[in-house]
Amino acid sequence: MKQWSGRAVERARRIVVTWLPANCGQCDQPVDVSQPWVVGHKVPRWLRPDLTFVVDNWQPEHRRCSEQTAAREAALKAEYLATGVWPAKYADAEVPGLFPEPSTLSE
Repeated sequence: MKQWSGRAVERARRIVVTWLPANCGQCDQPVDVSQPWVVGHKVPRWLRPDLTFVVDNWQPEHRRCSEQTAAREAALKAEYLATGVWPAKYADAEVPGLFPEPSTLSE
């Protein structure tokens, strides 16, 4: 699978920057080009790697919000891998398709 780094992220940023100013996908506060920002994912990459490059799954996020979210998502992933129980936070994610099995997420 294609990696979320380098040129791929640069291309995504060129698209998402056209959406700014917009609200952060995490804190709902305004994000503009003068602030440190990243391309975030509405449904996290660990949960649905198949949606990594789906533009409708992207959202602008403040860098600090994204970093804080990454720590929380790491805990959710660890819990899912340990228990096999789908995170309640994503129980009704409006994204079609099959969810990955826990064994494919530990790689």
